[in-house]
Amino acid sequence: MNLLLIKRILKRKWIWLLLLPVISAGTVFYSTRDMQRDYVTDATIYTGLASGYSITSSEDSRLDNYAVNNAFDNLITTIKSGETIEDVSMHLLASHLVLTKPDPYTLNKKGFAALAELVDKKHRAQIVVPRNEGATYERIRQMVKRPENNLLKKILYDSKSNYDIDGITSRLTVVRKNSSDMLELSFKADDPAICQHTLAILIDVFRQRYTHVKSSETTNVVRYFENQVKRSYQSLQGAENTLKNFGVDNKIINYGEQSKFVAESKEDMTTQYNQEMMRFRASKAALATLEKRLSSRLTVVTTNDDILARRNELAKLQTQLANATIFGQPAAVIDRLQGLFQQQSEELRQVARTYYNANNTQEGLPQGDVLNEWLTKLLEYEESAARIVVIEKRLKEYDAIYTEFAPLGSTMNRMEREVGVAEKEYLSVLHGLNLARLRQKNLEMSGPLTVLDAPKFPLSPQPSKRMVLLLASFLAGFVLSFATLLTVELLTKGLRTPEQAEEKTGLSLAAAFPLITKTKNPDLLQRVEAGMVEQLRSVILIETLASSRTNPYELIVLFSTQSGGRASWVGEHICRRMARAGHAVAYLSPHAALPTDGNDPAGVAWGTYPVTSDFADTQQVDCLLEKAGLATASAYSFVFLELPALRDTSIPAYLVARASLSLLIVDASLSWARTDSVLVQFYQKASQSRLMMVVDRVEPDLLEPLLGPIASPTKKRGKKGRPVPVSLPATTES
Repeated sequence: MNLLLIKRILKRKWIWLLLLPVISAGTVFYSTRDMQRDYVTDATIYTGLASGYSITSSEDSRLDNYAVNNAFDNLITTIKSGETIEDVSMHLLASHLVLTKPDPYTLNKKGFAALAELVDKKHRAQIVVPRNEGATYERIRQMVKRPENNLLKKILYDSKSNYDIDGITSRLTVVRKNSSDMLELSFKADDPAICQHTLAILIDVFRQRYTHVKSSETTNVVRYFENQVKRSYQSLQGAENTLKNFGVDNKIINYGEQSKFVAESKEDMTTQYNQEMMRFRASKAALATLEKRLSSRLTVVTTNDDILARRNELAKLQTQLANATIFGQPAAVIDRLQGLFQQQSEELRQVARTYYNANNTQEGLPQGDVLNEWLTKLLEYEESAARIVVIEKRLKEYDAIYTEFAPLGSTMNRMEREVGVAEKEYLSVLHGLNLARLRQKNLEMSGPLTVLDAPKFPLSPQPSKRMVLLLASFLAGFVLSFATLLTVELLTKGLRTPEQAEEKTGLSLAAAFPLITKTKNPDLLQRVEAGMVEQLRSVILIETLASSRTNPYELIVLFSTQSGGRASWVGEHICRRMARAGHAVAYLSPHAALPTDGNDPAGVAWGTYPVTSDFADTQQVDCLLEKAGLATASAYSFVFLELPALRDTSIPAYLVARASLSLLIVDASLSWARTDSVLVQFYQKASQSRLMMVVDRVEPDLLEPLLGPIASPTKKRGKKGRPVPVSLPATTES
């Protein structure tokens, strides 16, 4: 959509753009000829919600805008609630039914007559308590509550009268005055007395309902919080008792410290285990080296029963010492075991030396030092082995402690969370109870809503909105008609403009011919058409000149994808123009729509060829010229070949491959489908030369982006600074 399309719609469809708005405005004008005038009255109520002082107020308390806005929303909702308006309607009806004659300050003559039509004498006698408005209201209220349909229900819910609940709601306006504590109420009606009286009744009913709702609300809230406090306290006690019993049963004083101590102890024990393993493996490796040096002489020592017994005793002492150290035995016990271990170690050394010296000569004396070293490493090996056994046992005990202690932590955490949740719930409910009691006391001490400005009796009606309605209907009609015409234009199928044709076909534009009708300045459009023929001739000459073919003639193929196009019309005009320029031209057409008697004054050789089943296999254009009764192609400078619609006939690939230029004739009024694009793509594969496009039957105003403003040469624009359109020159022969 662009300015050209909008301009086109305004120019061509201006009658419809004016007709519908005029009809719409006329309809509104007729419908509002008896439009009634409304009276409006206002009232102002002070609420004290934002700046009022109460028992909950303090000097440094900040205003909660959200709470204030919420309170005003509650007020407005209460005023506009169905029960409030229903009560107002019943009070208003009761005040009018007790009247015996019209009262200008309660109900005028027109309203009194309308009420007499709504409630006849029979029903009036059943409803009205003479001179008692309160009793009449009670009767109305009881009758409305009955399940069966009755006259009063129809009046209140479906009468379109001054007592209709929906009508009262629609004519009532309630807003907060800026950011103040004031609430503004306004009501409009066709009777000034009803206008004032209805709003006064509404204020009374609303104040009573609001006070009752707030008082009953706080009472229910306090009762609710009292019950919740009892329940929450019981839940908290139960959770605390459960946690206490769990700690007693599992001997847990402080789970965090206990678990931390166990983890640190195991970590230390793991470190000792790794260090002891390193010492054990080092001692084992040293023993192996020393035993190789002592050779077979060591066998006597290692196999001696006395030495083996002492080694076993020494291993037991080392195990006892390791247990005492790791399990934290008293220092006296550790010192005693340490002394026994050193004594047994020394005795083992003495026995080993004795047996070694007794079984070796003096030549073995130098190896005494090696034996001492072997004994030392042997003692270290035994010590490490004993400590490793004890440490591994202790690590297994820690694993058992982990297995037992880990689940206790998650269970205890869950219980502590339950206690915390129960405590928070209890404190929260207790806080809510205190707030509810405080609010209850505040409502008891605060007074009812104050009416600052009571509703006044309106003396003059509101200005009529008839002109606004007329203008709005006219504009709505114009917008609707314009949108409809615009939608029709946008949804109209077809290539429409040369730009759309280039975009959808993907081909370059050679020429575009306008649609000529008797109502659209045919003389001017014919000159545009002649200019386009000249442009097309220039394209043909330039493209054939740039062609690298060595044929003595130029074969120009004209085709369209759909039947009904004007390929013959385009071919006829361009052939005659080429012939007048001195070229020998032949034109071959698949249908006899052109002159074939050979008497064409332009000198064009016209011919018609039959479209047979083997037409697609035709390899030379001379075959078609022969069938048409014309000379061979070499006798002509240009041979124009019009093909049948590609949707109806196969593509003659051999002829297309020999063409110097191909022209696709597109009708702007026809739609372009995917089949057409596929056929053009196949044609391009067969063609070895340039393929261009000619758009025919384009709306003249849609050619303006291509040609510029199309205007009659006799219409001059005298305004300074604007160009005067010049008509295209008459066609001349070269």
